[in-house]
Amino acid sequence: MKRKILLTILTLILSVTLFAQTPVKTIRVTSATTAIGENIPIGTQVYDIATYNLYVATAGVISTATLTSAASSFKLTNGNGTTNLSEGTTTTTTVNVNSSTGTSATLQSASTSRAGLLSTAKLNAINTNTATNTVQGDTLVAQNARILANKASAATNATNISTNASGISTNATNVANNTTNISTNTGNISTNTSNISTNTTNVATNATNISTNTGNISTNTSNISTNTSKLATIETGAQVNLLTYQDVFSEASSSATSHTLTKTANTSYAPNVSLNGQILPASDYVFTTTTITVSIPVSQYDKLVINYHY
Repeated sequence: MKRKILLTILTLILSVTLFAQTPVKTIRVTSATTAIGENIPIGTQVYDIATYNLYVATAGVISTATLTSAASSFKLTNGNGTTNLSEGTTTTTTVNVNSSTGTSATLQSASTSRAGLLSTAKLNAINTNTATNTVQGDTLVAQNARILANKASAATNATNISTNASGISTNATNVANNTTNISTNTGNISTNTSNISTNTTNVATNATNISTNTGNISTNTSNISTNTSKLATIETGAQVNLLTYQDVFSEASSSATSHTLTKTANTSYAPNVSLNGQILPASDYVFTTTTITVSIPVSQYDKLVINYHY
């Protein structure tokens, strides 16, 4: 008894949830000036491929409209998150960085207590020292260049030594692997010889199976003849021919409309009804031999599709 009560409560909750919600869909357009291509109801999502922006319809929109022409009927739900930076006003000690979406920033010169820009005065001092200070007839820049080159050569030699040691280790491993492979191949030759013997036995077995299958083919031919005779005795009137038809309707407003079917429906068979691509349960519509009416809330341009027998 408790299980029946719990099942009844869950069924009522599911029915209320389905009644309160109406399915919508998402449409992709090439750009903001591309026609939507179909009448869409409020709540439909439209994705702009060119800008990666997603919009939601705040009212019903006709098929010939675009995101641009019907901008008042759409709300942007996300942005592409792009911020462009550019150089602004500069002085001998500072540089402004402009932002396309936020507040600009000013970069200051370096000091003894913080990192920063190289000011014009400090650059001039460096250039002056490079031109005048020499060590044994050579500039400091040239001395530094040779030191860096020597460090690079030392690092390269160390890398080469490590690479050669690795190569020696790899060669030793390859020799061990080749020895193992020779042993494995010897075993494979023995296995292949055994397989040849087994295959010879299988050939003889297959010959016996072919003979057995020939007998089975003869038996199947006799069974086909018997079944054909039985099919010929079936009465023509015992077959029931049903045809299926599909009607597509668009809701004219937020009030559900009774739509007239193209064919006279056979109500002995349940139809397949969907709203905006979402299959509806039988409790969400009224189906007769001539009409279909949605019994849940709808919006203008909601797409109703019904497949039925007639």
